Amino acid sequence: MLVLFTVLRLIFPLVILKRPLLGALLAVFLDCLDWTFVPHDSGYQAWDKLLDVYYLSLEAFVSLRFASKMVRNTAILLFLVRLNGVIVFFTAGSKIPLFLFPNIFESFFVFCLLYEYFAKKRFVPSRAQLTAALAAIAIPKVIQEYAFHVNYTFPWDYAGIFAKTPGIMHEIVDKGLWIAVYLSLPAYILYRMVKHGREVGS
Repeated sequence: MLVLFTVLRLIFPLVILKRPLLGALLAVFLDCLDWTFVPHDSGYQAWDKLLDVYYLSLEAFVSLRFASKMVRNTAILLFLVRLNGVIVFFTAGSKIPLFLFPNIFESFFVFCLLYEYFAKKRFVPSRAQLTAALAAIAIPKVIQEYAFHVNYTFPWDYAGIFAKTPGIMHEIVDKGLWIAVYLSLPAYILYRMVKHGREVGS
C-alpha cells in the first residue's frame, strides 16, 4: 500500500502544472486518503512530509502566475514558512515545528484558485480583502495543526461524541466535523469576495 500511494502522490500532483485547481484538490484528497490506508509506523510522518513538500513546491511554482504581485509574494512567503517548518521537523525530530510553521500556503493557494473559478476573473484583492482571506484560512488551520501535532485531541473529543461510535463511523464523523470546522469560515469569506467581484465586474 505504501508503494501504491507513493506512486499516486508523485504522479497525480503533476496535474497542478496544467490544471492547478484540479491538481491541488487531487493532492489534498490523496494526502487525506493515505492517512487511512498507509500504516502509521515510525517512518510515516517523514514519508508524508516529503511528499507534501513535493506537491507544495509545484503549487508554489504555479502561484508565480497569479496576477497580483501582493498575492504572489504572500503565497511564496507562506510556502517558505511551511518549508522551514518541515526542515526543522526533520532536524529536531519533533512535530511541534509543524504547528509553529503551519501549512497555510496550501489553503491559500486553493482559495485563490477557487475565487478565480467562481468569479471568472483574476484574483487581485485589496489589502483588506487579502487580510480577511488570510485570517479566515489561518484560524481553522492553526487549530487543526495544534490538534494534529501538539495536543493529539480534537475539540469534540472532550464532549464524548465518539464514546459509543463504531470504528468506521468514527472516521466518517471525525472527517465530517473537520470539514465543517476547517471550511466554514474560508467558504463564507470566499462567497462574499466572489459576490463582490461579480458585482464590481458587472
